[in-house]
Amino acid sequence: MLKKITSDQVCLGMYIHGFEGSWIDHPFWKARFLLQNPRDLGKIRDSAVTAVWIDSSKGLDCRAAAPAVASESPASSAATPAMSPAVVAAAPVAAPVAVAPSVKAPAAVRLGSCQQELAQAAEVSTHAKYQVARLFQDARLGKAIDLGEMDAVVEQISASVLRHPSAMISLTRLRTADEYTYIHSVSVCALMTAVARQMELSTAEVQAAGTAGLLHDVGKLLTPPEVLNKPGRLTDEEFSVMKRHPEQGVALLQEWQASAETIDVCRHHHEKFDGSGYPDGLAGTQISLLSRIAAVCDVYDAISSTRPYKTAWSPAESIRRMAEWTGHFDPQVFQAFVKTLGIYPIGSLVRLSTEQLAVVVDQHPDNLLTPKVRVFFSSRSRTPLPQRLLDLSRAPAGERILRRELPEEWGFRNLERLWQQA
Repeated sequence: MLKKITSDQVCLGMYIHGFEGSWIDHPFWKARFLLQNPRDLGKIRDSAVTAVWIDSSKGLDCRAAAPAVASESPASSAATPAMSPAVVAAAPVAAPVAVAPSVKAPAAVRLGSCQQELAQAAEVSTHAKYQVARLFQDARLGKAIDLGEMDAVVEQISASVLRHPSAMISLTRLRTADEYTYIHSVSVCALMTAVARQMELSTAEVQAAGTAGLLHDVGKLLTPPEVLNKPGRLTDEEFSVMKRHPEQGVALLQEWQASAETIDVCRHHHEKFDGSGYPDGLAGTQISLLSRIAAVCDVYDAISSTRPYKTAWSPAESIRRMAEWTGHFDPQVFQAFVKTLGIYPIGSLVRLSTEQLAVVVDQHPDNLLTPKVRVFFSSRSRTPLPQRLLDLSRAPAGERILRRELPEEWGFRNLERLWQQA
């Protein structure tokens, strides 16, 4: 039986079913667990949580608890404040970008800087890539698949996203061509987890989003390698073969007894909001929310990654172009996605009002327009400058971002070295 009690009524031995309010108010990744550690009890009482849901059938009851209520937690809202995609599309030339400075990134997610999380995110990414590669290899060999092993992978990725959403997402863009399939799965998992949290979905929905992201492309196991890795434009016949992977993935996931949410995302992550996608031509809210999130995350990771047939677009350029694709994405989901990564995602090359070039190294928790940047080049003299970190939220009056720049137009390579520096 579920009961709602105040945080000061919580005691050791209770089974925590959930926390009242937004996920950002509580200090735990898992919302459901048996409370056994005195430290965890202290965290609950010291947090902003005012009420806790306990399951008395799985742990201790409390005499001081509130009367039993219906056994379901309050519904979560997926609403996101409006922000037109046109705003994002205009950002490369606008000065300043036409977004209210009060538009917030998911500040409470960040427990440290991006640089502090990078090392741990790299370990998580490497382990996740190995696990996904092993899953794919076992599937090719016809071995029995236990998807329960993927739960821990999703939890590790989600924990990294919780500590800092951009570290894992930025790292997974750095990949070799031969590991694209595996890292793409890890990246979409991280992206979907971050967007689901931005949209304030429940803990269970965030976990479902991560699992679906990790497994959304399993159907490509059955796509012929000569089509999957072709270093050029696909013919109509080859594209027809490629378009079978969602349905082929569904068959695999059903065999593996995957969740309904995972199967749905596998089948529908190529649907478009205007109904022009495949395989079912669904439109609007006919497409599940997780599949609409997957559609955005899958495309972003694909176009911001180097493939055999194309060079990667920069993070900022990828978002700008996606904003121009009218009808492709759910506008509300796309807004949440932009707020998650920032108008100037980590790794973006920007021109400042001082005519200096800089790379974005971290987002400001309260303002998407004032990230932290590493200044390194003069656009006037076209010469390198002594590198300096600049927090644009504390910069001298008038010092701001003018616009995005394309690294290839400046001949810059390996800009990741700048944003990975401590």
